[in-house]
Amino acid sequence: MKILVAAEGNTLNNLVAARFERGMWYLTVGDRMSLIRRVENLGPRARKTAIQQACKDGVETVVTGDLGLHSYNLVALYEMKVAIVPQMAVREALEKLKKGIFKVLDSSMIGEIAHEQVLRRMQQRMVFRGKETRGTIKRVGGTRD
Repeated sequence: MKILVAAEGNTLNNLVAARFERGMWYLTVGDRMSLIRRVENLGPRARKTAIQQACKDGVETVVTGDLGLHSYNLVALYEMKVAIVPQMAVREALEKLKKGIFKVLDSSMIGEIAHEQVLRRMQQRMVFRGKETRGTIKRVGGTRD
């Protein structure tokens, strides 16, 4: 099974990135903990390229600390699985993943999580703009006389 890992460095001894989009490197790892491909995160389009290339390479699972909305959608589009892991060394995370310690989300679960994120963001924007908070209207600024 091939795995794509968002990492802070370009080796298996570096930490898993806290968030997929902010990982410094995307590592494709083979069955026997061998590095197949290293892709440096050089900008916003790097994650899309990394996921597309991983799909071509036959990667089934993405390992990261967390995913943003667009990354969730990309992973679901390519029907990949996601393992959300705490920040630890890549090698250690992969060993624990193989032992079944981490929960692996399939594409149907990923879609639900992405939908929940959209709803949460919409609620936060409404609160930020001062429109609605739990069914009540909240005023921002002074009153007119």
